[in-house]
Amino acid sequence: MTITVPNPNRTSITERAQEILDGPAESKLPKLYVAVTHVTRHFGGPEEGGWWYDHTSIEDVRRVFGSEGVIAALEKLDREYPEPRYNRNSVLGAAGDYEFTVCADQDDFPEETTERPRYE
Repeated sequence: MTITVPNPNRTSITERAQEILDGPAESKLPKLYVAVTHVTRHFGGPEEGGWWYDHTSIEDVRRVFGSEGVIAALEKLDREYPEPRYNRNSVLGAAGDYEFTVCADQDDFPEETTERPRYE
């Protein structure tokens, strides 16, 4: 998130950031989050002819207000994270896919892959 301070003498960057995150006091719009995840496919092992798994990492999270904020954030993120030439299922490239998720709470973010799964 880029935060600009119109007049650095008038307010500090942290105060301005908090104002942006909290939104206007009179606003009754719901706070929502737009999460960007990067999903890549990895080779898991040679068992039973080979198996693959998806590795998910959270690339970016934006806090927005209301449906207009969600739409604006999705349009901006779509430009910042363009669709790769090849998706994660392609044999032609190792690029992953960017997925956008709208969440109502921080607990709803997609789970990141923290360890390599094991074959059982």
